[in-house]
Amino acid sequence: MNTKIIFKVLVFAFTCERLDFPMGQLKKFWPHVMTPHKRIHFAGAYADNLNWGMEAATRSANRVASEIDQA
Repeated sequence: MNTKIIFKVLVFAFTCERLDFPMGQLKKFWPHVMTPHKRIHFAGAYADNLNWGMEAATRSANRVASEIDQA
C-alpha cells in the first residue's frame, strides 16, 4: 500500500506534532496527560505545554525525572 494513502486513511498518525483542538477542549484533559499512573510516568512532546519538538520532549523528560527523584 502506498504510504500517502495510509496516512490519508489513518486519522491519528503518530508524529511529534500535536493536533489542533477547539477552544476549551484541551483544558478538559490536559492535566491528566501529565499525571503519573501508579509507577508509570508519561514524558514526550505531547506532555509539555510547548507546541512540539525536541525542547518540549526534553522539558517533559526533565519533569518526569524530577517527579521520580522526589518520590
